Amino acid sequence: MRDLVFPRDDELRSELDDLASRVDSVARYMRAVSTGHFQHPDGSTDPLREVALSLPQAALIAHVAKRCPTTLSVEVGFGMGSSAAVILGARYDGGHEFQHLAFDPYGLPSGRGRVVRAYLETEFAGSFRLIEKRSEVGLALLADKHGAGQVGLVFIDGAHHFENVMADFVLADLLCCEGGYIIFDDAWFPAIETVINYARRNRKDYAIAHLAAPSTTVLQKIAPDDREWFEFCPFEVPTRRDWTSVCS
Repeated sequence: MRDLVFPRDDELRSELDDLASRVDSVARYMRAVSTGHFQHPDGSTDPLREVALSLPQAALIAHVAKRCPTTLSVEVGFGMGSSAAVILGARYDGGHEFQHLAFDPYGLPSGRGRVVRAYLETEFAGSFRLIEKRSEVGLALLADKHGAGQVGLVFIDGAHHFENVMADFVLADLLCCEGGYIIFDDAWFPAIETVINYARRNRKDYAIAHLAAPSTTVLQKIAPDDREWFEFCPFEVPTRRDWTSVCS
């Protein structure tokens, strides 16, 4: 698998700051990271607590989202809406028609995330929809409706068991167009790292930037999948258990 190269961290951060000066959703995300609360224009707030993208992650994701080659982008998991706010803002700033879908049937305890959701559904009316379905179901239905290769960006941050992440990757791969991107959050934890290791050994049709930002790995589909039906390369499975970071 080839390496995927991005600009330096300081260049990506400069891009994010510039984007925030033009796009309200990105500015609100950045203020939320600073204050710990996302504030709706009506004054209501949502506490981020531990559920938020870091600024380096957001800068990388915004850079990729600006380069989404299709109208449709998708994310698995909504949480506090940080990734949605950044992706939507970056896509809006591109000046082209777009649609962004998020799959999340669960939400967070105590209704957290509802203020962010309400803001994004108003701010990007007609371009954003949160679908309360499991990603395995929603992504499969999306592929059935639109066909393969119709999505230019899939951000995976849903259920974190290995089988869920692998299912999300399999369906994201089906949906992803050539030139499109698949981004994994929490990429330094064992279950997600295992899926990435599978892809690195078996999917030469992708280029990779592993941990291009903290906890974030990006794949770009660069060619058709031309493997023989029987091909399989063994891959490393981390020996760390549960929620143990590679940095621990």
